[in-house]
Amino acid sequence: MVNVSKNILDSRLQKALYEQLSELVIANRTKKDAARMLFELLSPTERLMLAKRLAVIGMLTQEYSTYTIANTLKVSVATVLRVQRDIEKKSLEHIVKIFRRKTGRARLLSTVELLVTLGFPGVASKKLRAQMRADAEAWHAGAK
Repeated sequence: MVNVSKNILDSRLQKALYEQLSELVIANRTKKDAARMLFELLSPTERLMLAKRLAVIGMLTQEYSTYTIANTLKVSVATVLRVQRDIEKKSLEHIVKIFRRKTGRARLLSTVELLVTLGFPGVASKKLRAQMRADAEAWHAGAK
């Protein structure tokens, strides 16, 4: 769990901090620089939390079942449902748009497949691995 102070910031200061964070993110010209920034800025727990949240969003956009997502990523069903509600409210619209692009889908699928087959041994069924491989082949061929 991420720890945030209960003390409320002035809205102008909060806005300035968000702008500074945005500028830091866009200052990274390469994937390597962005990865280094994230590893320096975020704790291992924060990195894992964000990675799982992105994977949930991606898997939901690819219409995996709530149970499959929760089981694969080791998150609660409630977490998956909360993200699904956020998608439906269009509060994650930019991220969803990225995952709906062909390259975003392919990268997500290969990452999730790696998690399923290596990161959580014994969890992934043969049926799920076969479904993910078939999806990857279809996406590379231009379907979906």
